[in-house]
Amino acid sequence: LTMSENQQTMSTVEIETQISFEELLNLNFTMSYRRPLTTIVTALAFILLVYALFAWDPNRGTPLTRQFYIYFSIAYLIGIPIVIYARVKRYYSQSRNISEPCTYRFTQGSIEWEGFDSSGKFTWNNVRKIHKVGKFIVLTQDAIQMYVIRKEAFSPSQFEQFKEFVKVNRVHNSLGR
Repeated sequence: LTMSENQQTMSTVEIETQISFEELLNLNFTMSYRRPLTTIVTALAFILLVYALFAWDPNRGTPLTRQFYIYFSIAYLIGIPIVIYARVKRYYSQSRNISEPCTYRFTQGSIEWEGFDSSGKFTWNNVRKIHKVGKFIVLTQDAIQMYVIRKEAFSPSQFEQFKEFVKVNRVHNSLGR
């Protein structure tokens, strides 16, 4: 390699990654239940269910109210995981870019990705936050658009270079030092 080719290689981090349906599902459950609102409402539904089943005072409420508490709690505690599962299953089956291998190229100025039948490029300014969730790195652009990358797809030196790009571009992140 010439000096300029070596500098170009050093300034680009290229990785290939792919995730399974189960991994995407687990990631979505983890991210959903990390949200404070989801955690609080789930805890309240569980408390309401325990109260309705074990601590209900028939002199203070009607049987209809008790039934409502039980049905509402069960519907929420079972419904949310079913909705998450259905959403992930639909997304995974419809998006070949998530179910097929994807190549990412990170430079100090931009991020490029190339999937099965599409590709794209955007600048670091378009990245709202980068989350480290278990063994995954999640680049979030907005409430809908996210890119999921296996952390193990990076070599240690590539991951350090990636973190340097994040730092230089001042992207909010939870990657650690």
